[in-house]
Parts: sequence; C-alpha cells; structure tokens
Amino acid sequence: MYKDDSFHSTKFSTDRGYATSIDMNIYLWKEDIEDGESVMTAEYRPVEYGKDYDVVNNPDKFQLYIDGKEIK
Repeated sequence: MYKDDSFHSTKFSTDRGYATSIDMNIYLWKEDIEDGESVMTAEYRPVEYGKDYDVVNNPDKFQLYIDGKEIK
C-alpha cells in the first residue's frame, strides 16, 4: 500500500526518496487520535540496523512488528 500510495487516510511524499522505515500508531476512531489512545503500533524496519534500504526497492530486507512482536 505504501508503494502504491493507496492508504485512504494518509498520503506519503516520495519526492525525497522512499522511506527507510515506517512507524505507525493505529487508532479505532479518528477522535482517539486527539486523546492519544492507540490500540496498537506497527513498525516496518530493516532487519540490519543502520542500513539505507528503502521499503519499495528492498522489501525482503525489512521485518514487520506489531506491538513490538515480530510478524513472520
């Protein structure tokens, strides 16, 4: 979805290149964003710390984490 920029509520700018990691807080309701009450966190980060891989051209170099747990 990032590569296609197809998220309904978020648009990503790629004019300076693709992201090298993605961190998100997920909310059930728009109103919860103001209160800071997220229901989970999601992180898409490189397996090797400090590498400049991007999420579009090197997806095999990334790992997804939900609430800090690795998703395989």
